[in-house]
Amino acid sequence: MTEIRELPIFPLPLVLFPGQLLPLHIFEQRYKLMIKDISDSDKLFGINFIEPELGRPEHELAQKVGCSAEISLSVALEEGRLNIAVLGRQRYRILRYTQINPYHVAEVETLFDEPEVSESFDQLLQEAKTVFEGFINTAKKLNEALILDGGIPIQAEPFSHLVSSVLPVSNKTKQKLLEMTSTSERLKTALIYLLEAKKESEHRLSVQSISKTNGHGGKLPADH
Repeated sequence: MTEIRELPIFPLPLVLFPGQLLPLHIFEQRYKLMIKDISDSDKLFGINFIEPELGRPEHELAQKVGCSAEISLSVALEEGRLNIAVLGRQRYRILRYTQINPYHVAEVETLFDEPEVSESFDQLLQEAKTVFEGFINTAKKLNEALILDGGIPIQAEPFSHLVSSVLPVSNKTKQKLLEMTSTSERLKTALIYLLEAKKESEHRLSVQSISKTNGHGGKLPADH
């Protein structure tokens, strides 16, 4: 059910997905004030991807579709700075800005995927989960830790967001995945990048294994 509410907006050069855990360092005065203002309420603010451009205000550059972030941990530092950890909650679309200073506040509406039930969709979901598990296992062998909050979601939409959040792709590509309202389309697109990432990781793992043996895969048979 679509909900419309006001939400403080934090434009950042990154894309946050629902279910994603994200550490942030807060040092600007306006955002220190924002965190203080929301800490006594629902601890929610929005993150919208932005590519800064000289001479243009942030509210004109920030993408319309973003994700709400809930503060799960806050550590106070010197000079009022903060280290916080947030958890991505719900996608939304900005309808209009209601405040620009000292920080942005916007009226937003929640965004959901359209329901999808079909045999082909179930097959796509299972394939994506199998490939994703292989990608995760290879990353572990390479000692490349992926920040995952809990296990792999059973439901399709949360799973598609999880996959999208860990893909080694550009923020522009991640923004397109975030904006999709079809879980199957997001899964299909993410699966293409996931297969490439898995193949590249397996190649690096193979190279790493060979380098540990100085280029030899084992003892060579003696000449007779």
